[in-house]
Amino acid sequence: MVMTPILFSLVMSSLGRTEEIPRLFDSLIAQTCQDFELIVVDQNDDDRLDSILDDYADRLPLCRIRSEKSLSRGKNAGSDASSGRIIGFPDDDCTYPPALLERVATFLEAHPEYAALTGRPIDSTWYSTQASEVTPTNVWDHGVEYTYFLRRSLTTQVRFDPTQGVGAGTAFWGAEGPDLLLAAMREGMRLYYDPEVAAYHPGPINTDLEFEKRRLRTYHYNLGKGRLLGRYRYPWWYVAYTCVRPGIGGFTQLLRGRRDEARLRWQAATALARGWKGCTS
Repeated sequence: MVMTPILFSLVMSSLGRTEEIPRLFDSLIAQTCQDFELIVVDQNDDDRLDSILDDYADRLPLCRIRSEKSLSRGKNAGSDASSGRIIGFPDDDCTYPPALLERVATFLEAHPEYAALTGRPIDSTWYSTQASEVTPTNVWDHGVEYTYFLRRSLTTQVRFDPTQGVGAGTAFWGAEGPDLLLAAMREGMRLYYDPEVAAYHPGPINTDLEFEKRRLRTYHYNLGKGRLLGRYRYPWWYVAYTCVRPGIGGFTQLLRGRRDEARLRWQAATALARGWKGCTS
């Protein structure tokens, strides 16, 4: 008897969190599509997840693995351990609306020409509200990693860059998701963005941080984006626009008397240019 492969493999990397995880697990139990496995990539040095996983062991199809630290390494390790036809990457502090997996499955079944479907955070005003094909110019606001759903054929050809993203041990703290999508497009794959594919996630915490921590986050995340501008050979005019825009925003904030906000925007512009220059020199 031939077994039908499982539909979804959901890869959740976790480091340092405990109280948020049951909320995600409960949202998966409530999914209208239950054809999935959950792969927990445990990157903790202790056993803090033991009691949570034991509590849900008879309610979710769980598989626990270990990996080196960093979001990119965790996603790659989970993908390697997965068996599903579609792979998703929920954050350990997000939650899925009940019909999310069903919507994704329906779309990808109806559109075999697309190698992936991406979505957005619920209540976000930063991401596009229009459904469209993902392109190199709109990739920055047409998807967020915890709403990426990739066909297995994509994950066998391109992988998350372990030198990019939080915990990678490099200066490039962000943009590992756009990097993967850009690599897939470079291989000729087509990707689609649907703003109705949306998940809950805690809002940005930058405004609650001390200024120096905000400055470091701004610098290193934009350095990662700038690196991709060079890696994927964006045209000079696009690079110039991307770097100049936050710089102009900095002057606007300065005129409003918001010196710290102005410094953050200038920091972003500087980091974008440095990241790009490092890949094109």
